[in-house]
Amino acid sequence: MNKKYISNAQKPIGEMGRKRIQEMNLHHAPLIDWGFSLLGDSRFPRCLDLGCGGGETTHRLLLREGTEFVTGIDYSKVAVEEATKRNQKEIDGGRCRIIRGDVSSLPAETSSYSFALAVETIYFWPHIEETFQEIARILIPSASFMILNEDDGKNIACQERLRPIMPNMNFYTAEDLESLLLKAGFSSVFVHAKSPWICLIGKK
Repeated sequence: MNKKYISNAQKPIGEMGRKRIQEMNLHHAPLIDWGFSLLGDSRFPRCLDLGCGGGETTHRLLLREGTEFVTGIDYSKVAVEEATKRNQKEIDGGRCRIIRGDVSSLPAETSSYSFALAVETIYFWPHIEETFQEIARILIPSASFMILNEDDGKNIACQERLRPIMPNMNFYTAEDLESLLLKAGFSSVFVHAKSPWICLIGKK
């Protein structure tokens, strides 16, 4: 697998980016299923899919009982196009919107969402603590922010292999993320592990 294809995980571009998105939609499905299983029957009327990629997570959020509306946001033009196609029916029905934007400056009113989710994307956020603060801002009191990572931040060999390809990629342990979420204003953080996967749920 060539370096250009791997680096497209950060910001999918062109036809190679579209192929990368399709691969990620399939590859991330078990991780998303596990994360959703940790939510039980919790209901979140308004959801935000951060770094929505090809829109598969957005689609799965829309299928959850109690979901009324989902916004997907990504800074890749190709990702926004693919996520729009994946969720066109729900967009036409007024239950979904897909926008191109920066997660560090969300186009949303304060206290306007009940759930936010970031699947395999926080590695590429340059100002992560400030972004966590921004996410806390748009969540209503007692809302949840879920982070799902396939990497637990402890595989040094993997990090050494990927850093030359994606020098802006950052790796975090569960302990790192718990500390950052608490500093950003979340009142509590629940940590789950299914090695090497990790899931953190920050409660506002």
